[in-house]
Amino acid sequence: MEETNKFNPKGCIVLILFMAGIIGMMMTANSRPELTIAILGMMFLGFGTVVIIESRKNGEFQFLMLMIVVLGAGMTIGGFAFAFGGEIVRNLFMDNASLIIALILSFVGVMLILDHMIRKNDQKKCTVNVIGTCIQIDSRISSGKSKRTNRRTYCPIYQYIYNGYRYTVSSRVYTGMNTIKVRMGEEYSMYINPDNPQVFSEENENKRIGMGVSIIGLVLFAIGWAIFILDKML
Repeated sequence: MEETNKFNPKGCIVLILFMAGIIGMMMTANSRPELTIAILGMMFLGFGTVVIIESRKNGEFQFLMLMIVVLGAGMTIGGFAFAFGGEIVRNLFMDNASLIIALILSFVGVMLILDHMIRKNDQKKCTVNVIGTCIQIDSRISSGKSKRTNRRTYCPIYQYIYNGYRYTVSSRVYTGMNTIKVRMGEEYSMYINPDNPQVFSEENENKRIGMGVSIIGLVLFAIGWAIFILDKML
């Protein structure tokens, strides 16, 4: 199996900022929890922004990352407002805590559902059948809470020819090796978008994942408003 482990300066910068954020959260967790929320929000905001910028360079748009950016911005503004906004702002947050939670969970739930709908619509545009070859299995290490829980994840890279042009693509979704159903060097039937040949759909793609995401979105939406209703009833 061929693996890639290239030096990525942008990844190093993100890692440094991530570690700085973790240190900041540890320093403020006990004394100023509102600042911890603000720091976590800035981490979400920065991470989501970087992913969106990189995806746009490839002609794509990470809709879920927009959710992370908006959520991060809200956490940042709310955390700093709660920390430095005075007693009036703090009382306002406390009096409307259940509503804020409901709105946040609803927003996340709706974004998950919309992301599934957009991806499903993109898949419908993949109507041209091509034969792709798995030319490489990219790998990266997914960090856990400790070195023992770190695990290596994999993402297949395909190559196919359409209208005389050779395209090299990947889903950029990294999973465990036991969930990878492809093997390097083998050919697979794929469907591509003729208007944007870099957008593809594998013939054996598991569509239950998208349905599961939508169900999670509905559950989060329901939980959010259940919390708000129960808070008002009690």
